[in-house]
Amino acid sequence: MELPDAEAAHDVALDALVDAAREAVIEGSLNQHFAVEVRNEIGPVLELTAVFNSRIFSKQ
Repeated sequence: MELPDAEAAHDVALDALVDAAREAVIEGSLNQHFAVEVRNEIGPVLELTAVFNSRIFSKQ
């Protein structure tokens, strides 16, 4: 996907990271590591990373 600038790339990468994390949190997962790397023709431009934990202690 081609984007006009680094800010647009950051926004798209953040959306992808949030979508991936949302699925893991909904499922109830521990220690889930996520990373999104944005590259251009030369190499990496930016990277977003996150670690999520989600536990349900009681269901009512």
